Amino acid sequence: THEHGDNCDENCETITITYDDGADVECSIVGTFDFEGKKYIALSQTTDEEILLFNCEEDGEELVINSIDDDDEYDKVANEFFENFSDEEDDEDEDFFEE
Repeated sequence: THEHGDNCDENCETITITYDDGADVECSIVGTFDFEGKKYIALSQTTDEEILLFNCEEDGEELVINSIDDDDEYDKVANEFFENFSDEEDDEDEDFFEE
């Protein structure tokens, strides 16, 4: 579980995730999305391009991030994320150079 204060929401650029073993990982926020009635956040580690997916919810002014422990849920969320976010990137420049 991670709580990030300072009025951080899905618009802040980076957050630090602290794992249960005490390791800190700085991440950039890729985006948030709703899926099957829950809110999720996609993060990218600043040291590489690995995408990390978490369940998230707002608790007052804090964003609370929780790991997705169920493998089936994680697979569904990952599929939803990659379908939605890869479509946006593919469509951005589509037909830009059309004659």
